[in-house]
Amino acid sequence: MMDMTNVVELKSKTAYEDILLFLDGLEAEATATRYGKAIERFVEKQFKVSLQFVQARHFNSLTYTDMYKYRNYLRKQGFAASTINNEMTALFNLFKELNKIQRENGVHPYQLNVDQLRTKSLKIVETNSSGDLTWEEVDEWIDYIKHSEMANKESKWIFLHIARLTGLRKESLAQLTYRDLRRSGSVWQIVSTLKGKTTTISINDEDAELLFSLWKDKDNKDEKILKMSTKTMERLLNDIKRIFEIPEERNITIHSLRGLSIYEAYLASGKDILVAQKHVNHSSIETTYNYIKNREGAINQPTL
Repeated sequence: MMDMTNVVELKSKTAYEDILLFLDGLEAEATATRYGKAIERFVEKQFKVSLQFVQARHFNSLTYTDMYKYRNYLRKQGFAASTINNEMTALFNLFKELNKIQRENGVHPYQLNVDQLRTKSLKIVETNSSGDLTWEEVDEWIDYIKHSEMANKESKWIFLHIARLTGLRKESLAQLTYRDLRRSGSVWQIVSTLKGKTTTISINDEDAELLFSLWKDKDNKDEKILKMSTKTMERLLNDIKRIFEIPEERNITIHSLRGLSIYEAYLASGKDILVAQKHVNHSSIETTYNYIKNREGAINQPTL
């Protein structure tokens, strides 16, 4: 980040312009984009105005309680602890830079006590408490469903395959529509947005055709692809656990499919954890590592 210690902006008259000045001073474009989204989310939630209409008085009215409540709001929205910490850091960095701005008449429009507003960072804990699966194990489930008399069996086995392939969360999978399946050059891509975070995953033509095979109304791009609720996904997995007599202590959940996808991406890349992190769009590499370390530890025991 460039040094903005002596920021003196003569032309800026609104808080929106001041925010743009701050974002423009960030060296990394990705950081500027992430900070911009965090600031916009905060302004719209806290002040009930769009970013273009926020004023200095809005920021000057902030209290520690406001920031504490906003942090808790993000938690209730389901954001990961690492993401919340990043969002709060973006806000506090903005506040520090706003305090440095001086108008041409010598007035400092912002009077923010950043130290008093700052909330404690959330502790990042291991998020993967679900048991491990293998690709071959899911193959057995898929084969069973294909030859079963289950209702909507095509959607069910395709769901299992796409879940382990993409690593998308069950909420994302349930929301996918044909508008989210797009052609990009020589590949198809699934573009999923959940809780304000967009994940883009490339798939091959064969897997894209599987999804298109479920399309009933070809004129309706808003048709859900899998046509399964998260509760239906859970019931399917419970049936599978019963049929295959999977012990409860293995703690197999829908999230186990995401863990499998992360580990397969890790192995396919030659054990490059950055590839696995990008695959599932984790904000923190520590989160990705939590999905991998137990598997790696198990297969690298000296007794083996």
